[in-house]
Amino acid sequence: RKLNKDTVLKYQLGYAPNTWTSLKDCLVSKGYSEDFIVKAGLIKRKENSDNTYDVFRNRLVFPILDSHNHVLGFSARSLDNSMPKYLNTSENIIFRKRELLFGYNIYKKEADSDKILLVEGNIDVMSLYQAGINYAVANLGTAFTINQANLLNRNSKKIYICYDGDMAGKKATHKAIDILRSINAKSYIVELPEGLDPDDFIKKYGLSGFNAKLNTAKNSVEYEVSELMQVYDVNNPENLLELINELSKLLSKINDKI
Repeated sequence: RKLNKDTVLKYQLGYAPNTWTSLKDCLVSKGYSEDFIVKAGLIKRKENSDNTYDVFRNRLVFPILDSHNHVLGFSARSLDNSMPKYLNTSENIIFRKRELLFGYNIYKKEADSDKILLVEGNIDVMSLYQAGINYAVANLGTAFTINQANLLNRNSKKIYICYDGDMAGKKATHKAIDILRSINAKSYIVELPEGLDPDDFIKKYGLSGFNAKLNTAKNSVEYEVSELMQVYDVNNPENLLELINELSKLLSKINDKI
């Protein structure tokens, strides 16, 4: 992905070797009990056995930090074809993935922008940072949550959504818009060409190209109306009626009277 050493160190990127007990052996040698490591979500017990094994194996490991730079858990991406592609630390007393965002600690420390950019992947965050955008965060490879929406809304009045330029990205964008709208947060949509994610786009078009996309971002209502306009043929009376009904449903969700 062409991440340089400074970026790798900034985000404290790590590696889980393709073995079953490397992390456990390391932590036990430092004095941690197996029960403690299990509670931290780093190893698991085999069913009907006292034997344990490392949760993360042959994965790129991203630490998830809070705004005070405390490591709360990990998100790990497979380096082969094993699923899931992203595996997170299991929920425990300090790691609640629905409340956390990857890159949030760096955003809080460094961003002097009035905006925050929500992307899908951890690599997207790092690639954008390397190109000069320090206000991107990601929602840990899981569905966007109301807790994450509140976190974004507390930090910025301009929330930009920049998901992948494919059908799954569009569906996720609509869901994120609905969640943000439910807390009266304003969102803007950065649309990427079909098949490109933020990492691909910034490599291909650079910072100036990405900023141009950012400057032409549509607010959530404009975006949803434009999406509906592409679905229906306005020259067909039946389609026009369906379009009006869909637009009415959309507008009824919006609290702003104007």
